Amino acid sequence: MVTWERRRVEQMGNDKRFHYLTSPEDIGYVEMLAKWAESADDEGDGVGKTPPRWGQKQEWMRMRIADMKRAFVERGEKRREVKTLEEIGFDYEKWKEEEGNGQGEAEHVETEEKRGENGLDKASGGQAE
Repeated sequence: MVTWERRRVEQMGNDKRFHYLTSPEDIGYVEMLAKWAESADDEGDGVGKTPPRWGQKQEWMRMRIADMKRAFVERGEKRREVKTLEEIGFDYEKWKEEEGNGQGEAEHVETEEKRGENGLDKASGGQAE
């Protein structure tokens, strides 16, 4: 973790930019933290709280969140009527059917491949110790 922090400061600076993670880097960071938490030794009677893990759907949503927000805001006052992502044009199941065996699956695999063993984006030099 110390090595990762040092590299992060070199890349982003030692100010508020240090905390700014873009997609898929933020996805990798969450994954790294989950793996780190799961690696803890059991203490006492229990194993503690198991951290949530993101699946393909959550990653798909995260990669599109800016577009989703924009589509929501563009509805103006009608945005109050929106209850699902599908209503603003974002249908994960449809995407999976259309592209799950093609580009969509490749996008998920590419995101996985960009991450190091610790879950951080390899391009960012992320490393946990």
